[in-house]
Amino acid sequence: MRHDGRVSSRSANYPALHTAAIISRRTLFLLLGGLVAIPYGAITLWGLTVFFSPEPAASETAARATVIGVLLVMALPAVLPVTRTLERAAASQLLDQDIPEPRHRATAADVARGALFFAGHLLSGGVLVFAVAFLVPIAVTVIADAATGRDAGASSLLSVLGDLGDFGDFGSVVAGSVVVVTIVATVLAVAVSVVAGYLFPWSARQLLGPSPADRRAAAAEELAKLARRTELARELHDSIGHALTVTTVQAAAARRVLASDPDRAMLALAEIERAGRAAVADLDYALGVLRAGESHGDTAPTRSLAEVEQLVAETRAAGIDLSFTSAGDLESLPASLSREAYRITQEGLTNAIRHASETSASLLIWRDAEHLHLRMSNPGGRARARRGRGISGIRERVTILGGTCSIGSRDGRWVVEVSLPLRDAAPRTPSRAATA
Repeated sequence: MRHDGRVSSRSANYPALHTAAIISRRTLFLLLGGLVAIPYGAITLWGLTVFFSPEPAASETAARATVIGVLLVMALPAVLPVTRTLERAAASQLLDQDIPEPRHRATAADVARGALFFAGHLLSGGVLVFAVAFLVPIAVTVIADAATGRDAGASSLLSVLGDLGDFGDFGSVVAGSVVVVTIVATVLAVAVSVVAGYLFPWSARQLLGPSPADRRAAAAEELAKLARRTELARELHDSIGHALTVTTVQAAAARRVLASDPDRAMLALAEIERAGRAAVADLDYALGVLRAGESHGDTAPTRSLAEVEQLVAETRAAGIDLSFTSAGDLESLPASLSREAYRITQEGLTNAIRHASETSASLLIWRDAEHLHLRMSNPGGRARARRGRGISGIRERVTILGGTCSIGSRDGRWVVEVSLPLRDAAPRTPSRAATA
């Protein structure tokens, strides 16, 4: 199956047909390399003839210099960017490999890897072309001669090397050697072609694709994107969830008192408007990040524990009799820690509004020399809250900050206790387990 998902339904339904298609494409890939290798082979034979021919010193030097110059020119395509691009395209179409384009200018190592692949392509393709064009026909001929008791094929081969009579009494031995050598060479050429067909998809990814450093950088970039998207998912859940919860509660309150207490209804509607505007700001920021693929760190709506009083007021306005106590300086906390602690507190109070069996709750925030502590509790609390995304979001934030948390029922109350270290408070990249 193609790595980019492109495969015909017919091939997918018939494994034998699919296998045959793979073999034919890889054979064609080798043959393309063999066709390009033909002029290289001819020039190489010419060069060997020039270097080993007995010529006068002057003409011999000029001929050898010409051979060296031609070979250097023939080697030039191996290091050209267009060659690597063509090889990448061929590998994509014939080797079923989706090899990404490089994101930067090729380095010397990239050029060397591309040249190595090009050389291997030409060498293995040349072996296949030589086998198809020469070895296989010759092997068939000599085998047929051996089966019929004739020696016309072997004699024709030996005539290339010299007259059979020149071998004297050893003519029959030489003829038999020609048969053996031809068959062995044919088997080796086929074996080389088969091995090359298996190895080329792997070598194409390694030699034509991104370097190990590029792959590590791409993996780190993808991990950062995943972490950012996970963070955005938590932010949206906390902020939008809180806004919708407050809006729902306030809308119900406004409906109940609209006729009897218009002023109180107006206050509820004003709270709905405020919560809606805050949710729209968070949603607009998150959608901007997802569409543009950028962090937008400068425009991100940030909230911290310095605004916890406003959060408490919103919770009380939603009808919760919230008891709030704080101790210690909450305004000098590290920005990342303060932001995450605010979201944890927001989610805890949102759950209190949603799931509390009574309209009362308590919030305690204090800091000591090494930790920031949060404790939220309310009577009852539904068991399904334990399985909600909000609770998972709290655990993820605490894990990223290297803290500890305890969440569950205790003496008839739903209690959320969090302890976050003040040192090394910068959020760490979440692990795969944390982002799952």
